[in-house]
Amino acid sequence: MNNAWHDTRQHDDMLESHRIKLENAVRKLAAEPDGQYFLRWLVQGTGVFISSFPKDHAHAAFSEGQRRVGLTVLQLCVAVGVGDIPLNKGVENG
Repeated sequence: MNNAWHDTRQHDDMLESHRIKLENAVRKLAAEPDGQYFLRWLVQGTGVFISSFPKDHAHAAFSEGQRRVGLTVLQLCVAVGVGDIPLNKGVENG
């Protein structure tokens, strides 16, 4: 067997397993009010929906990193069919 192909296949399997675990975690969070609150807090707190114009490259890089996290969480939410939860500002957990 070609070793490079085997390594690539093993890597792809690992990434798929990782994706499935993350999606399962989002499903569990989305099933509970506290989890929904957390998803909203996380996505909104990362500045995904806020325009910003940092004064220097360090702040710009930091802001982009935060947005990347928020967009990744939002992408996971959409992938499992709960993309509306992080966008719903009207429901608050008490």
